[in-house]
Amino acid sequence: MPARIIFSADDFGRTEGVTNGILAAIDHGIVEQVSVLANGDDARRAYAELIARPSLLVRLHLNLTEGKPLSNPEALPHLVNESGFFSNSFPGLLFRYLLAESDIKEAFEREVLLELRAQVAAVREGSKRDRIGIDGHYYVHVIPWIYRLIIRNASDLGISEMRGATEPFSLPLTHFKRPIALLSNYIKWTVHTLCLLVAKRNTIALAGPSALSGIIASGNIDENALRASAAAAESTDVLEVVVHPGGALATERHLFDGALSRYAAFNFSAGRLHERVFVTDPRTRELVAELILGAGVSFTERLSAIASLLIKFGITGATAACVHVTGAAIALSLGAIPVIATAIGFLAAFGVSFTLQKYWTFEDGSRERLFRQATQFLVTGIFGTALNMYGTHVLVEVIGLPALLGIFIASLMVSVATFGIYKFVIFRS
Repeated sequence: MPARIIFSADDFGRTEGVTNGILAAIDHGIVEQVSVLANGDDARRAYAELIARPSLLVRLHLNLTEGKPLSNPEALPHLVNESGFFSNSFPGLLFRYLLAESDIKEAFEREVLLELRAQVAAVREGSKRDRIGIDGHYYVHVIPWIYRLIIRNASDLGISEMRGATEPFSLPLTHFKRPIALLSNYIKWTVHTLCLLVAKRNTIALAGPSALSGIIASGNIDENALRASAAAAESTDVLEVVVHPGGALATERHLFDGALSRYAAFNFSAGRLHERVFVTDPRTRELVAELILGAGVSFTERLSAIASLLIKFGITGATAACVHVTGAAIALSLGAIPVIATAIGFLAAFGVSFTLQKYWTFEDGSRERLFRQATQFLVTGIFGTALNMYGTHVLVEVIGLPALLGIFIASLMVSVATFGIYKFVIFRS
């Protein structure tokens, strides 16, 4: 289990209703940290409440997607529309930058840095904190070019820590009653994880929690979701649980006129009340204590954690197979003979499989054993293939099983053995 679990509330200062909900979660609940929307309609009052609570941990909730900027809109032509409202969504900030020419990329970085400086200064001055942390509204801070921009300027801006951890894959079983919402959250989780993997390459990370919870069960953090996250993050030091206990009031709808509809709707969702009830329930504090001590972990939770690992293992295997076939097909189309084409496909699949199994499935971020792990991974793959072929021969030719059944059983046995080698030998904690 994690050594520490900290609850963090996002959107502090967005509106009066949002601020009041978060204050209730702080004063009567388990929330220890808030992320402030510097351009929120209730930011001024939010700062006064932070000054009155000097022990509360404070972050900037960097906002580049909703409302109006603190900087002069005329200086941000790539970030705002004609009305002066932020005009980009998360995908817009990601792909408009990736597809832009170098001069446009420089303009994006210059404008984001200008607004970043303004928002950091507002939160530091308003809350009377010398140094603050940072995360992003709708997780814009994990977009690789924004993440690296923050890292480069963190020291000068007075940013001491960041929400820079990935969320371990988990299966909050009761949430399958809401399959569409759960699927949407898994898509967001995948994008978040991939962005962070890219952003952190060859980059020095800031201090921060070692694991995250709050994307897969976003808007519906409850006992089941917390138990699933804690089981999945059992070897981490600090698990940050992101909640949104503050909901906007019905009379505040006009304050979201400049927001994209999906952004506005989330501020009025029932999930916000649901999470406020959870974080202010005295039993939640008791649950956290049990999880930290390693108690209260049921068979179902352990089964959920193992199932999560197996699903990622299977997804990675399927992805590698697709890469193998695609790589071979491309090589064939370029004139390579079949043997060379399949070798090219194998090498491409090996790279994808090793990377995903190491950094995603088994969450092994170590670098000192990289070469040895890659060698062990390759040897395991070669012997696994040979064992699969031999097992198929025995089951089909010697024992006399139907061909497809024999192939299935042999593949299943080799997969189980391979999973065990990966988990307990190659990528052991």
